[in-house]
Amino acid sequence: MLDDPLRVLRTIRFANRFEFTIMPDIIEAAKNPQVRDCMLNKCSYERLGIELDKMFAGNKPQVSVG
Repeated sequence: MLDDPLRVLRTIRFANRFEFTIMPDIIEAAKNPQVRDCMLNKCSYERLGIELDKMFAGNKPQVSVG
């Protein structure tokens, strides 16, 4: 996730879309401060916005932010 921090948002989006359960080790990795820093420093705000828009356009957007 340090290499491509957008994977965090994609994981949440696809888990919501296909009603998958995210494994606890993936959740813990996503909570890592290094991953969050990489997301803010490596990803453009435009790309983050696109992923968030896709998450909120899903079938259960409240699950994506819960």
